[in-house]
Amino acid sequence: MKFKALPVIALSTLAITACDDSNDNWNCDELIAYEANIIAMQVTPFEYQPENDPYPYESPYFTFELSPLEDAAETNAENYLLSLTADIENTPLVSSTTHSWFDALNGLFISKAYACTPAEDIYYEEIDAIRITSDQDFSEQYPAGSELNELFIVQWAYKDGYSYDADTDVATPYTLAEYVAQTPDAYQLLQIRLSEAPTTDPVHQFTIEYSLTNGEQYVMTTPLVTFVAE
Repeated sequence: MKFKALPVIALSTLAITACDDSNDNWNCDELIAYEANIIAMQVTPFEYQPENDPYPYESPYFTFELSPLEDAAETNAENYLLSLTADIENTPLVSSTTHSWFDALNGLFISKAYACTPAEDIYYEEIDAIRITSDQDFSEQYPAGSELNELFIVQWAYKDGYSYDADTDVATPYTLAEYVAQTPDAYQLLQIRLSEAPTTDPVHQFTIEYSLTNGEQYVMTTPLVTFVAE
């Protein structure tokens, strides 16, 4: 007996559907947002050069073009810039949605790729407090260990780093104390700069305590720096 070989044609159909909640029988996960969680903080000192900053307070100072200040470096106090960066871990936030068993059965014969709605929002942790101190007397008003937040201005933050007067078209940077009082989001980059020079000891090492509203705290220490007159 002879058998006639018939050609076999393999059909593959790919159906792409968006997640929906029209049925209660079959779960799938829909990505709705990300939560950005800080897992570490670093502080890096730079020498700020105003001539290289065409948009002060409105854009980040491009520290990647410069080398960080080394330990025991000398600089003018008002050009002393600290760049605070956060290591971020993004956690996807999902909501449970459903598909019918009919769709599941079809999956035995039809390959389905479920394209969930792209996440649009990212939720950030919030800053509760930032406290900067020095190991040496900064002035008679600010002995060693005193909070120096009023002496640092915000060079750049992702938002709310300065006040703007539309009548005069003048942007005025917030002090670090004014900035923290707004309970800002804890973004990946915050740049702050000294607004005046010390009047006592010229050699300082700063400690930054960075606290979040969820109770997490990060402590950073700068290298030694020697402030010199211009």
